[in-house]
Amino acid sequence: MVYFSDLRAKIEGFNNLGRGWDSYGGVPPSPSLVARALSILDACHQVNLQPTGVCPGPSGDIAFYFQARGCDVELSVKEDTLEVFVATEPLRMEDSQEWAFPDTPENRVVALKLVMESLATGRPSTWTSPSA
Repeated sequence: MVYFSDLRAKIEGFNNLGRGWDSYGGVPPSPSLVARALSILDACHQVNLQPTGVCPGPSGDIAFYFQARGCDVELSVKEDTLEVFVATEPLRMEDSQEWAFPDTPENRVVALKLVMESLATGRPSTWTSPSA
């Protein structure tokens, strides 16, 4: 099991990444994105939502990973957006679902609810964006 304190330290360490950190020209996450990811981690802790991992992406994003009941969920924090991708096992793209929306405090709550609902049911949430 990965502990919140370990994930916090790992995310804080992303501030030390330099350009090309992945040997392929990877862009490090900005300090403001790292701060937002820490805020999301704190929100996960408050609702007892345990990420199984977190890692930086090559385009400067940070991804949280969750898994339960044969369901894999990725919550990506990008400069201006949040993206949630849910897939079930075995992976079949027709059974997966993806959402993207502007990163606002309200949408962070929506993103965490999508993650929690998908993990609780073992399948993608049926939520649709009000703008859809």
